[in-house]
Amino acid sequence: MGFVYVGKGSDSLMTVAASGAKIGSAVDEPPWIVVDHTPESAVLARWPGRLWKVRVLHSAAQQPLSYAGYTRATAVDVLQELPLAMLFQHNGQAVVDFLNRISQLTAETVAALAESQDDEAARMHNAAWDRWLASTDPASPFVGQNHAGIIAMGAKRPGSPVGQAPSVLYAQLAQRAREIAGDAAFVIENDEQSFRHPWSQAATCLQHALFAIGVAQHLLSPSERIVLARIFHRGSVGRAF
Repeated sequence: MGFVYVGKGSDSLMTVAASGAKIGSAVDEPPWIVVDHTPESAVLARWPGRLWKVRVLHSAAQQPLSYAGYTRATAVDVLQELPLAMLFQHNGQAVVDFLNRISQLTAETVAALAESQDDEAARMHNAAWDRWLASTDPASPFVGQNHAGIIAMGAKRPGSPVGQAPSVLYAQLAQRAREIAGDAAFVIENDEQSFRHPWSQAATCLQHALFAIGVAQHLLSPSERIVLARIFHRGSVGRAF
């Protein structure tokens, strides 16, 4: 058994998936169907999408290393569609709802999010990362560093205390920024694109709120979650969002 996530606009064989369908063939050549061993390890390069539970009928001869967390299949039996909430380990539906609203941001909401900076929230954000690293990669050289703007750490998925939600957040926000402000929303340094103010500060605030929603219970206390989300909920921003 395994899981296949199919993002919107994908050209995967799985775009025609339906419960009960058999997708692929026994021909052992790319493109393979990537079957993740857990929902949380699925690559969310496109959002939104659909999540399927599948049974591998034929495995490819060429497989990744054992720790990769997925199997290359040439054919699968589609068992059922699953809710996207299963992509995230804690408070999954709330995380999905939050990510889906990024495409509805207005310039006014972004400006409101960018008005304030919360140093205490930044400390809580760093603390969540450090606690997560302590449990997943205690030898990480990044423990104790400033994690502002970090989307993922390490080579293994899911890569963050909220799985791959930060990568979806930043991709969706970049798309919305380009729709509203075009190239003016970005700055390019050393061939790398990043957000320009106010989008950069809005991204920080949104990531703090995302952590408040989606980080596992043992990594943040209720009072710490309030701190992380308070700018987002201040005034009318949260209601407008």
